[in-house]
Amino acid sequence: MKLVVHSVINRYVLCARVVHSNALLRFRFQWPLDLEHVKPGREITILQYDFSRLTHAVNCRAVVEPDVLLRNKPARALMV
Repeated sequence: MKLVVHSVINRYVLCARVVHSNALLRFRFQWPLDLEHVKPGREITILQYDFSRLTHAVNCRAVVEPDVLLRNKPARALMV
């Protein structure tokens, strides 16, 4: 499924429109989004997804573009 980003809600959730459709849906990602690369108008291709009736969002488990997700969590500064 290919989508076009409409707005970013937080690091895990964005609002997007499915290509060739007028449906505006919420997409929740398993990994945090890289907010530098995810901007309105960006196209993202989703490989694995399912719909949650509880949250009314599309749960995304895999994407084609590796630069939209942060795979490594940022290291915390040590308090000395």
